[in-house]
Amino acid sequence: MSHQDETHQSGAPTNTLVSITNCVHASASDTSSDTPTNCVYTSASQSFDDETAAKREARQRRYELQRTAATLLRDVPHPRGREWRTVRCLLHFSGEAVAVRYSPSIARASFAGACVCGSVWVCPVCSARICELRRIEIAAAHTVHAAAGGSALFVTLTTPHDISDELSALLGNRRKGGLRGLAGAMKRFRNDRQVKKLVESLGRVGFIRATEITRGANGWHPHFHELWLTDCPQDDRIRVHATEVLLNVWKRVSVMSGLDEPNARGVDLRWSWDASEYLSKIGHEQTWGSARELASAATKRGRKTSRNAWQLLRAAGDGDRDAAEAFSEFAQATLGQRQLVWARGLKAALAIEDRTDEELARHVDEDSFVMSVIPANRWRALLRLPYEWRAQVLDVAENGGPHAVSDFLDLLEVNPSQAREFVRILLEV
Repeated sequence: MSHQDETHQSGAPTNTLVSITNCVHASASDTSSDTPTNCVYTSASQSFDDETAAKREARQRRYELQRTAATLLRDVPHPRGREWRTVRCLLHFSGEAVAVRYSPSIARASFAGACVCGSVWVCPVCSARICELRRIEIAAAHTVHAAAGGSALFVTLTTPHDISDELSALLGNRRKGGLRGLAGAMKRFRNDRQVKKLVESLGRVGFIRATEITRGANGWHPHFHELWLTDCPQDDRIRVHATEVLLNVWKRVSVMSGLDEPNARGVDLRWSWDASEYLSKIGHEQTWGSARELASAATKRGRKTSRNAWQLLRAAGDGDRDAAEAFSEFAQATLGQRQLVWARGLKAALAIEDRTDEELARHVDEDSFVMSVIPANRWRALLRLPYEWRAQVLDVAENGGPHAVSDFLDLLEVNPSQAREFVRILLEV
């Protein structure tokens, strides 16, 4: 069986781009016209709705932001005296080629064989992959726990902040006298006798904690989101009582850790089905449940005037020096920090595999197969072009199949403007 036959039987998009390819090739050799004019173009067989287009645009933006991050981080001192891994993300590769893999179940293409940085904090490309897989893990945990008759509380812990506060100080560094900042407050919070007593009364079997960081008019705003898996009934009286107990403790431990005393909104508790009503935006508006809120804390858009790391990065790419400095501070402060923390033993108890961020960034979907292989020389040529061209290779793979990828790379070597026209026609934009 030929490779082409294998590809079609495996479920890849059918290649119906012969007329497009011929026309674009013909126009590439026709110096009298920048674009083909006397041809009828045949689109790929898969139709696309607004959501698909939004996802495609979001991926394009991620690669553009990755370029901005790599450019900025080249001039940012690494706290450990090294080069930032994001600077080299997807540049090097193992073996002699980079593969384009296609997953029929989700109609998505991805690169395999290229080295990734695995940073959930400062790499938009790796972060998107990591957060989506973390969301699946959290959703699985919630589903298993609910199926066993359990309940869940969504807990948010926050403290006041000021424009003069440094992010590293707010997050907490080890100093003489013990932990400071949010790290110190959280340690004292976990070990407090009142909290332990409350946790026991709720029948909490475990928790998942995410750290979210935004920056607004009042400076940095790091805070925690926790999902508590409990065995208590979803009674609002229980929630109100728990909120009162936790708020009193959170106020006390925050002050002890060198932070300002939280106000009445310093602790927020909701049953997990309330959290599902929380709305946020990434590319387009969507409903966020507990799993997505936790897993995507690193990527969520800030509310009102606050901005997350990717919004700062975009502003920096547009020439905003303050945003560039803020992103640099963010990168240094979050290095080595864990964005998502599970209670010890919880994953094992729920039969969820324990994987690092870097392992998730390299993850290959089980049903995926190699659609195309990009030789080393072509991959290096692709790397010399703007980062967004990498996203377009994946667009072409998803919508045109292996032959379209080959034709696209041929055009890219000859005339990038014609390659861009090829993508435009293929995607019917």
